Amino acid sequence: MATKYPVLWFMGLSAAGKSTLSTTLEERLAGLGWPVMRLDADELRQGLNQGLGYSESDREENIRRAAHVARLLAGHTTVLAAFITPYIKMREIFREILPDAILIYVKCPVEECVRRDPKGLYQRALSGTIPTFTGVSDTFEEPTNANLVIDTSHATVEQAVDAIVEYCQSRGLWDRPLSPELHLRLTPDVWERLQEAAQMAGIDSVSDYLVRIAEEMVADAPGALGQGGR
Repeated sequence: MATKYPVLWFMGLSAAGKSTLSTTLEERLAGLGWPVMRLDADELRQGLNQGLGYSESDREENIRRAAHVARLLAGHTTVLAAFITPYIKMREIFREILPDAILIYVKCPVEECVRRDPKGLYQRALSGTIPTFTGVSDTFEEPTNANLVIDTSHATVEQAVDAIVEYCQSRGLWDRPLSPELHLRLTPDVWERLQEAAQMAGIDSVSDYLVRIAEEMVADAPGALGQGGR
């Protein structure tokens, strides 16, 4: 199924910089007037994927569900998704659902990721508190088919985001700023109504409200996600 807007899928080790790059890119695109939404693995695990563990099958299911959500959202907005995606099989699942997505390998030596360790996860993994952790006790299979490789051990955040924007613009994406009223055909009146609907639903932002809608659509679609773990 072709999507109207691009999906950029950031993969790499924990602490490689996936979330940092996707968040910075989100801010830049929004500033240029492009519709954009970011999907973060940690956030999805608190909601749609809350019941999934970290077995290989559960992690595959996590990627499958996230890819389906990204595909639904890409009918309306650019999607930036940040997931470790450590196995080749996961990437094959992802490609089946989103064949036209841009796969970005956020590369960083595990030693540098351990040094950064913003959430303390590597320390816990090395001490044995986390029994299965990518880069320590579980493998990260080196990607061979990424559209773009960004080495964050050498590039600054701004340099990395510049490279991503340049790559996408060379393929006809984001080649000009858009005025806010052109977003997804969302006029100010429609945007205001979305804000009101989000407030009525007790949700802080329109982005989170649209994610909720996408999750409900996926949940209601017969056979769209199925059962089982990722």
